Amino acid sequence: MHNALHKTIAKTNNSRNSFVDTVNELVETNETPFYLFDENVIRTKITKLKEVYSDFKGVSTIAFSMKSNFNPAIMKILNSEKVMFDLATLGELYFAKKSGINPSNMIYTSISEELSEYKEILESGINLVVVSSYNGYLNLENAASSCSKKLKVMIRINPEINVEAEIKASYKYGKFGLPLDEYELDSAPKILNKILESKNLEFEGFHFHLGSQITNPDCFVRALEKIEELITEIRKKNNDFTVNTIDIGGGTPVRYSKEVPTPEKISEIILKKINSMVEEYGMPKRMIIESGRYIVAESGTLISKVVNVKFREERKFIFVDSGFHLLLDSALVKQEYPIEIISEENNQNDKNITVIAGILCDTDDTFSASNDSDLSNATKDTIVIFKNAGAYSTVFNMPFHCQIKPSIFLKKINGETIIIREKQNNKDLFEEEGGLLIQDDIK
Repeated sequence: MHNALHKTIAKTNNSRNSFVDTVNELVETNETPFYLFDENVIRTKITKLKEVYSDFKGVSTIAFSMKSNFNPAIMKILNSEKVMFDLATLGELYFAKKSGINPSNMIYTSISEELSEYKEILESGINLVVVSSYNGYLNLENAASSCSKKLKVMIRINPEINVEAEIKASYKYGKFGLPLDEYELDSAPKILNKILESKNLEFEGFHFHLGSQITNPDCFVRALEKIEELITEIRKKNNDFTVNTIDIGGGTPVRYSKEVPTPEKISEIILKKINSMVEEYGMPKRMIIESGRYIVAESGTLISKVVNVKFREERKFIFVDSGFHLLLDSALVKQEYPIEIISEENNQNDKNITVIAGILCDTDDTFSASNDSDLSNATKDTIVIFKNAGAYSTVFNMPFHCQIKPSIFLKKINGETIIIREKQNNKDLFEEEGGLLIQDDIK
């Protein structure tokens, strides 16, 4: 059946030939659902980011936010591209080290900022840490003192500006970062003064993260202006004050259903402002651009299959063997994924409104398709491809309804397809949930 489907697709879209071939071959020998990643897309995205920020009047560095995808095979690809890695937990530190990443190439941005946590990361060899609270500063100071290490520190600020984005991370009273005023103990200027006086900590620069899927890059300019104002005030008292690094966080958007600013457009706006700062102050010497979603989202697809179809008046419900346990953003932020089907049907008269639903017993377990999607020919056993599913998908896999983690495949640059995560089975999940612990204790 799938060979026939491939021939039909290939006639209308030759550029999809290789991809559809790979999908069909995998479906023939593996149960759906499963994920498929493309190494070439990952490397292309990194190259693009490096290119668009190459005109920075200093050193520009691409960093990858591990929270978006921590599969070891993906991490190794990224490491070979010489990117930095942004970590926020000791679990991510474990994964990074086991994936062969040098701790000197990591940025640690803790949320809890605990003393024991800081001691462990310093012992691991990490030498660049982002602090975002007064208590976090104290713990970092104590950890550095006990380890007798000189540590580079960045301050995470909250510029408290309006951000046009799918997920906003900068707003008044937000949980992330420090305000730029001096009214409270937890403020960037007060902690900066403490760091500058420290014998164990060396001030490196400022960090901010404005949001995910940013649609108006002017917010980067406003955030940099806030930093510029702070630099101006500090240099009135300390002319030797220097900012080596500014980390502008992530936010480079991926197109799901709506047009978004291109990396070229975003970088043009950012570079104009930050290069003017370099010309005015001779700083920063380095800019870090973090990006998780942009680098991996378009590299990943979720391959599923239609298992049932039913009709209700003008609506056609197609049920796939996936659910939001594999694409949680479909429920959390109503993400509209570009969806393709591989079908031998060609029913141009199908005027039904198609609703795509998952297998979970939950009202929210439906998928919103982007405007680019065409599901009209979907029937039972049709292969359904959720595109741009490489970020915040595998990391959110959950066992709701005793659902197991599916396989992950990687298509390498040489065309070979390999498995990079084995499919879990029910026995694995049972034991993971403590099934063996209660066998003899509870009858």
